[in-house]
Amino acid sequence: MRIAVAGATGNIGSRTVSVLERDGHEVVRISRTHGVDLVSGEGLDAALTGVDAVVDAISAPPGSRDQTVD
Repeated sequence: MRIAVAGATGNIGSRTVSVLERDGHEVVRISRTHGVDLVSGEGLDAALTGVDAVVDAISAPPGSRDQTVD
């Protein structure tokens, strides 16, 4: 299965990628590091081409909780 992982370079995302690859899945890493900006959407269409499923492993950067949670 071809699975996209949003937040693939973070703590949870990188562990998710490892498990998926170990289990034989093709993983598409979605992160700024891999050329995808989820705020602007730049690179997202290309990254999701042919993907069967998406895992959302995005979290707020450390110290930014007040900006993301009311």
